[in-house]
Amino acid sequence: SEKTIRRELRKLGYASRVAVNKPFLNESNKKQDILLQKIMLTKQQMTGER
Repeated sequence: SEKTIRRELRKLGYASRVAVNKPFLNESNKKQDILLQKIMLTKQQMTGER
């Protein structure tokens, strides 16, 4: 749902802010970056299919 997506994006934003101060979080941040890239790719595909 839209609410879940917003919550996830907020978590991603928070995690990336924290990671600036805490390098040991980089590993989980990489996974989130990949997830975010997948989301962006999906959005591009959806807008490209018009």
